[in-house]
Amino acid sequence: MNMTNDEKKTNQRLMRRRYAELKSKKQKGALLDQFCAMTGLHRKSAIRSLSPKQKRHRKRGRPFQTGMGARTLLRRIWKQAGRPCAVLLKPVLALWIESLRRAGERLDETEVSDVLRMSARTIDRRLSGVRPRWSGRSRAASLAEHRRRIPLKVETWPADAAAHPGWLEIDTVEHCGGSTAGEYNCSETMTDVPTQWTETRVSWTKRPEAVEQRVREGAACFPFPARGVNTDNGPDYVNETLNRCFVEIFPGALRTRSRPYCKNDNAHVEQKNGHRARRIFGFGRYGDPETTEAMNEVARLQSLFDNLYRPTQKLLSKTKVGHKYSKVFEKEPKTPAQRVLESADVPEAGKARVRALLAQNDPLRLLRRIESAWEKLRRIQARLAARKGSPPASRRAEARRSAPPLRGRLPPAGTPARIGQDAAGGAASQARPPAPAKKHPFSVTPKMAQPRNQGRGFG
Repeated sequence: MNMTNDEKKTNQRLMRRRYAELKSKKQKGALLDQFCAMTGLHRKSAIRSLSPKQKRHRKRGRPFQTGMGARTLLRRIWKQAGRPCAVLLKPVLALWIESLRRAGERLDETEVSDVLRMSARTIDRRLSGVRPRWSGRSRAASLAEHRRRIPLKVETWPADAAAHPGWLEIDTVEHCGGSTAGEYNCSETMTDVPTQWTETRVSWTKRPEAVEQRVREGAACFPFPARGVNTDNGPDYVNETLNRCFVEIFPGALRTRSRPYCKNDNAHVEQKNGHRARRIFGFGRYGDPETTEAMNEVARLQSLFDNLYRPTQKLLSKTKVGHKYSKVFEKEPKTPAQRVLESADVPEAGKARVRALLAQNDPLRLLRRIESAWEKLRRIQARLAARKGSPPASRRAEARRSAPPLRGRLPPAGTPARIGQDAAGGAASQARPPAPAKKHPFSVTPKMAQPRNQGRGFG
C-alpha cells in the first residue's frame, strides 16, 4: 500500500495505541500481521515500532571523577592555547595554570589538581562537546562544495564587462623551475580587463593564508572599486580562507570562477602571466623563502612602472580568414594610467590617486629603484648559492671559460705549440694543426637563430 509519510506516522500512532490495549498474544499477532501488510515492514521492525519506548540504560564505565569546575578550567586553557590536540595540550597545562596565577586569577586547588591529573585521552573526552568534529568529507568533496557556491564567469559576467573598469581576473604563476616537488615562490597576477591595470605580487607557496595576504595587497593598489572578480577553478582561490575574506577584500564585487580546463575564460590574465610574471622572473626555480620579499618588491615596483609608463595596445577584433586569423588592434596605444584617467566610470578619487602617482614618480628614478631591488635579489641568490656550495651562474660560466682543455684534445686555434718534454719525461712532440672538418655532401649550414617577435596581444 502506498502511503505518505504523514499517513504512516498517523497510522503508527493509532496502531501503537491499539497494540498497547491488547492483552492476548493472538490478538497482538493479528494486529502485527495487519500492520506489516499495510507498511511493508519486517515483523521484528514492526514489533519495535509498536512497542513502548525502552528507557536508556546508564552508560557503562566509571563515572566522571572531575567536576564541572575542572572541565570549565580545561576548556578555558584549551581555547587560550590555540585549540591544540590533547597530546600537545597535556605538557603545557602546568605552564598555563602558572600564567593564570601570575595574572591574578583565583583558581581552586581541587580543580587545578584534577586538571593536572588528566591524561591525554581524558582530555579528549572532556573536550568532546566543544571541539568541532571532522565531517568525514575529503578535500575533493570540500573543493567541489566550494565550486558549487561560486557561479561560472560565462554565465554571470555581463556582455559589456570590457567597457567598464572594475572587472578583474586573477591567476597564479608557479616559479618551480619545471618541478612542483617541494616548496617554492608563486606570483599572483591581478588585471583589470578594460584598463589593463595589472598588479603582481609574490608569495611563498600557494597556501591560502599567503595568497590571501598578497591578493589583499594587490587589490588595495587598484584606483577603482572592483565590480567582479574571476579566478581559476583550482584550490589556490577556491577555498574556505578566500571565501571568508572575499567580501572584506572586494566589497560589493561579484565573484565568479572559470570552467574546468578552459583557460580562455581567464584569457586576459593568462596573457599577463607571460608578459609580467614570466618576463620579470623567467622560468627558473625560486625555492628559498629568503627570496620572497625581494621578489615581491621587484614585482611591486615593476607593476607600478608598467601601469604608469608602459603603453598597451588592446585587441579590438579577431576574425578567421581561411587558415589564418586577422587581428585588428586599436590605433593609439595607451598606458593603463591614461585609460583610467579617460574613463568616465572611474570615480574622481581614483583619478586623483593616479595623478598623484604620476606626480610622485619619474620613469628614470623608478627604473633605478627597480634595478636596486634586482641587485638586492641577486645578492640574496649569491649568498644562498655560496651557502649550498654551488657557485652562481656567472662564476660557473667564468670557470668554464678559464678551464684548461681536457687531456687528449687539441688546443684551441691560436694557442702556441709547446715543444719539449711533458711532465712524465716522454719524448718531445709538436702539436699538430687540426685537420679541416669534412663536410657532408647533404649537410646544410644552419642559419642564425632569429629572436621571436613578441605578439602585442593585450599588453
